[in-house]
Amino acid sequence: MSASTRLSSKTIETIVSLLASNFNALKSCSLVSRAFCSPTRTYLFRNIRGIHIKLELSPDSVNVIQSISSHVRVTRLSYDDLHNDLMPTIISSFSCLDTITVLGYVDWSSLQKDIVAAISSRATISSLDLYSIAFKDLDQFGHLIRSFPSLTSLLLFDIRFQDPTNKKHDVDSGCKPALEHLTVYGSTVLPIFLTTPTSPVSLQRLNKFTMMEVFAADFVRVAMLMERAPRLRELHFRSMQKDIVWRAPDPLDLFGIQIISLVLHESDADGESLHYLSPELILTWWLRTFESGLKLKCVTLKIFIQSRSNSLFNVELWEKFDAVMRELRALEDVKIVIRGPERLRILLGKHISEHCDGLRSTDVLKVDTRR
Repeated sequence: MSASTRLSSKTIETIVSLLASNFNALKSCSLVSRAFCSPTRTYLFRNIRGIHIKLELSPDSVNVIQSISSHVRVTRLSYDDLHNDLMPTIISSFSCLDTITVLGYVDWSSLQKDIVAAISSRATISSLDLYSIAFKDLDQFGHLIRSFPSLTSLLLFDIRFQDPTNKKHDVDSGCKPALEHLTVYGSTVLPIFLTTPTSPVSLQRLNKFTMMEVFAADFVRVAMLMERAPRLRELHFRSMQKDIVWRAPDPLDLFGIQIISLVLHESDADGESLHYLSPELILTWWLRTFESGLKLKCVTLKIFIQSRSNSLFNVELWEKFDAVMRELRALEDVKIVIRGPERLRILLGKHISEHCDGLRSTDVLKVDTRR
């Protein structure tokens, strides 16, 4: 293989996927990559992921990993990784690491000090994803987050606290990372970020907020978050309608928001199928909220449908949707993505298109009924 050889993207993807689970592939790659042309070599190293226990960690493998450590940008740590004696040495060698995903299912207090210190010492981290981790208290959580001064993206999924009270006094704003993208699962962690003096992060640069498992009551906290994030431009909501009874909250003030997306799930006539409420109720509330979205440029609505007998086949609903959207003068794109059985996807897509003729006539509306 000549030094100018450029690998195809498919070949690169194959090698990268092998790196995640095969030590021999990683070792071979580190030996032969000198023959790759520079762009290929850079692409390859920057996409190394999943360096963990599946690589059959041993003193020999540690040496191989450390030989390419300056090229590693992304790593994922599993439960086994967090309890492996060699992992602190490996993590500490990643001098240019910018993304860590911790798939913990672990009590953070139970970890050895050296692995916690190794993770916390990676000051170059800009993106942190935490899944299923129990912290002793908010102070311990805040200390971890503030260890990454360059942090701009934070994902929190199933984060728990043995003691939910915050014992610390005000935190110096100069010590807080300035998030640009925050993703949370449920609203239990949202209050952490709503009390500015004790929050572990600054929301002044927050541009994008994503929330999963949304209840109606959560929108009160979302509204508070929006007030504290003057640069917020994107809102994304996943898995809404989880309430047993719908009590419509006050509409959100979308002033400044440019991009928004939400997900609607089908329910039966009683609003109980799949534990979701009637999507008609949810969308009707959103139409009231959209009225304040004078700067909205893109609205994406993803619908999951399973039967013909549901409230989404409603003429008045989509005529109202069409009327509200057409009042938003900055709007450039309305995407409606429908998923479910093919016949139903096509039926609902046709129904929406027929009753959103105003949007359709301006080429703003795009209805996707592909599988």
